[in-house]
Amino acid sequence: MKKFLLPVLPLGPFSAYIGGKAYYLSPQDNNNGFAFAAGVGANWQIMPSLALYREIYGSPRDFTSGNHAYQEADVGIKYEVIKPLAIDFDYHFIKLQGKSQHPNNTIADGFYLGAGVSF
Repeated sequence: MKKFLLPVLPLGPFSAYIGGKAYYLSPQDNNNGFAFAAGVGANWQIMPSLALYREIYGSPRDFTSGNHAYQEADVGIKYEVIKPLAIDFDYHFIKLQGKSQHPNNTIADGFYLGAGVSF
């Protein structure tokens, strides 16, 4: 996955952005292929080390090969323990709509806990 973000609206502790993602997909019940998804996101910096975020991405059939469409939604809380270490707790949903007689695949649908390092 490759992700591109363009900040468009910083307003105090709130920010919104538009972005894009490029994926190579290899689902179990559908064809392999690429998806180029566009999306929007928002971030609310509650405290200096705590933020609430939301992202939605989608790719229609014209920008998805091997599948009919791609949908992704994410909402979560990010806590920066110490720079550059952060912990994320989020709900993530990813769905592929199959072409023709291929079924739909839900790749992610649940709560996740993760950690990340950013420089």
